[in-house]
Amino acid sequence: MTEQTDKLRQDFIDAMSLCANSVCVVSTDGVAGLGGLTVSAMSSVSADPDTQADGPTMLICVHANSTSLPVILKNGVFCINILGQGSDQTAEIFAGRHGLTGAARFDGVACAPLATGAPVFSDALAAFDCTILKSDTIGTHHVIFGVVRAVTLSDQTDPLIYHKRRFRALTPETK
Repeated sequence: MTEQTDKLRQDFIDAMSLCANSVCVVSTDGVAGLGGLTVSAMSSVSADPDTQADGPTMLICVHANSTSLPVILKNGVFCINILGQGSDQTAEIFAGRHGLTGAARFDGVACAPLATGAPVFSDALAAFDCTILKSDTIGTHHVIFGVVRAVTLSDQTDPLIYHKRRFRALTPETK
């Protein structure tokens, strides 16, 4: 890379750290086994079915070197679990900050399968249970599109947020 490219890359990373994102754990289970990782790059694509997808669609971005990526792709299913405040430890475990991999990351996590068999966290604010529609590698990340097969909602209201490279809680509203 040139010096100008290096600067643009660093500026991009620094600017992205200013985006406040909900923290999610993407989980999967199936023929390739149990797996999961923490992501902040997830988004809705469409609430409406079309000729490619017979339901709402979501996308996730997973680093191409992630040990969870081949597990998700081989299983063909994933669940996006939106974490609530106080779930920092879970987010760190699934981000690999405690050295755990694969099924060991799920020790102590209460979860159950929905439509696809992917684990849905019982304390998730919301969860989107998906089958893979398609995927593509762009740069260092794999973009995976999923068709939503089931959704769960909880009565919790405050998400765990990732901002400036730290997990954060929302501050109470002032009136």
